[in-house]
Amino acid sequence: MTTKYIITGMSCGGCVGGVKKALENVPEVEKAIVQLAAPQAELTLREPVSTEKLQTVLGHYQIQELKKAA
Repeated sequence: MTTKYIITGMSCGGCVGGVKKALENVPEVEKAIVQLAAPQAELTLREPVSTEKLQTVLGHYQIQELKKAA
């Protein structure tokens, strides 16, 4: 299952690396692709995970699920 999220608060490549590492340390996350240009993350999940849990590991960076257009 792949889910996209908007990440705010990143300003450099170091931020991107830190966010990627933090997200990949969550057991439910198999793979994280994080980009700065359009600040978002695409997560490949082993099983569903709450946005609240992801927010906890990210600290001051803000995460919000990117809703698909209906």
